[in-house]
Amino acid sequence: MILTFIGFSGSGKSHYSNGLKQLYNWDHLDCDQLIIEELNKREKLNLKSLPEIAHWHGSPNDPDFPRRDALFLEIENYIMNQVISNINKTKNSVVDTSGSFVLLPEDTIIKFKKNTKLVYFQYEEEDMTQMIEQYFKDPKPVLWQHLYQPLPNEDYQKSIRRCYVNM
Repeated sequence: MILTFIGFSGSGKSHYSNGLKQLYNWDHLDCDQLIIEELNKREKLNLKSLPEIAHWHGSPNDPDFPRRDALFLEIENYIMNQVISNINKTKNSVVDTSGSFVLLPEDTIIKFKKNTKLVYFQYEEEDMTQMIEQYFKDPKPVLWQHLYQPLPNEDYQKSIRRCYVNM
């Protein structure tokens, strides 16, 4: 069986993926780590963790953010296509995706729908405030695409809080 865990950053995908690996010896495909490795190769970086990626990615009001946002998504799509092409279909495996899996091109998502069981980690509305605060405390890369739309003279944190709920 091959499971693909999808959901917001911080929704529990990695926690449960690691549980399947530790308790049942499932293969754990950590897509965040694979993205880090590919980003390091392409950009000649030496990043090791999601907070370091978040720092490189920057905030949506940074001038270079759109380029980095697009590059991250391009790399994620490349990695996800590599994963689905090379996965061992004879072994129990869990694909631990990034929080932006749902932004990938439709043809990539369809490959996962056809070849794995998608498990969506849904969050409750009341969890949103906690997730926003977590974004400030322990930054992870977030692909805002067109969803970050600050209002004139709006404070950065206020604009993030207002726009985050639209993701």
